[in-house]
Amino acid sequence: MKYYPLSNPTSTGSQIKTDDYKYAGHELFLDATDVYTIQRETTFASNTYEDVTVRIIPVIDSKSGTKRSDDWKSLIFDPYDTFIPIIGSSFYFEDNYWLCVFTDNIKSTLVNCTIRRCNCQAKWIDSSGVYHAEAAIIDYDLAGTRDLERSDNLILPEGYIPFFIQSNERTRLIQANQKFLFGPKSHRVGFRIHGGGIQNMMTQQTTDEDSNSLMEFVLESYQINPDVDNLDLGVADYYESRYSISLSASQITGNIGESYPINATLLLNNIPTSGSLTYTSSSSPIATINASGSIAMVASGSTIATAYMGGNPAISASALVTVSASSTPVTTTEIRITPSDNVSILEGDTASFTSYLYVNGVQQADVFTFPLVNANVPVDHYTLSNITNNGFDITNSEMYLDYPLLINATSGSYTKQISINLNGAW
Repeated sequence: MKYYPLSNPTSTGSQIKTDDYKYAGHELFLDATDVYTIQRETTFASNTYEDVTVRIIPVIDSKSGTKRSDDWKSLIFDPYDTFIPIIGSSFYFEDNYWLCVFTDNIKSTLVNCTIRRCNCQAKWIDSSGVYHAEAAIIDYDLAGTRDLERSDNLILPEGYIPFFIQSNERTRLIQANQKFLFGPKSHRVGFRIHGGGIQNMMTQQTTDEDSNSLMEFVLESYQINPDVDNLDLGVADYYESRYSISLSASQITGNIGESYPINATLLLNNIPTSGSLTYTSSSSPIATINASGSIAMVASGSTIATAYMGGNPAISASALVTVSASSTPVTTTEIRITPSDNVSILEGDTASFTSYLYVNGVQQADVFTFPLVNANVPVDHYTLSNITNNGFDITNSEMYLDYPLLINATSGSYTKQISINLNGAW
């Protein structure tokens, strides 16, 4: 072979042939007319991309012998490129994401793969309220379509369709029966993962149970529910898990050397729930805040103390902290309402409120009463119940948007008004 003189004379005959084959393939690669620069993930599931030069050729259907549509392409890589694609590898070109669905690279000198165009996005809100959008492939045709007749004589279309998505730390949290919306805003269609319809057991390495790189789901059609599905964003069950953080006070004042709690409460749909919180101070030289939310006054000035939801820092609430250098003790008295003194309750939901008096940031044992401020809201739209020395429950029996429900939290000479909006079901 004419390339033999270029080989390392110390190499074996087999290695010489391999090296020469790569060199010849490299030369042919550079001369090809179907060479393009596209983007590929820098590392698998990193969601960051880099340029790569490849040959892009049509895919031939093995049954018909004809070209498949533009949704299918084969990539051939430069023999000197050390990249080895695996099933689920992601690429980007022609304003589309593509996923690798076939490889033929084991013990092969020519590195190549077959990719398929991602024709949709899977959008969802995870258990922490974090929004996700992942490029995915939904198959062309429904399988097993039929009309499902319910006991209430409502006829619903039912069908099943395969769905493919890269397996990564985000998509592995997708569960059976999880719902998705597809299509344009004006004509959304709903699908959910069929029970047992998750195929994530095919690994890239036999003994590595975590090496699955492409997940396949079986989707079945479902009826969209505008009360919980956000048709504008295209996210199913969007309104089922809405997190927020309530602070008992929006302003905290004190003197150098003193400490005060920020008193943050994590809320799920305006109801207190369990979950981790983290805290920061915008200016640590003025005031610091520890892992439990205690603010230490260090120097005179102002800073912002912020509480964040663990796992979802987009959910936060902040308070202005003002530190005085005065040596004269300052007495601050305030009523702190949890979850808040201005909340909205969805129709059918119940919210629990607590009220405590704080003196210099220390909770007191004072007893409260909770009289109604006005009678603008008809009594059949809400229920006031479970009244204790420091709290009560409000149930939104029926939506009422004309006026908020106003309740005073009163202890002796101290009063704070609570405004409650009786919203609809979503």
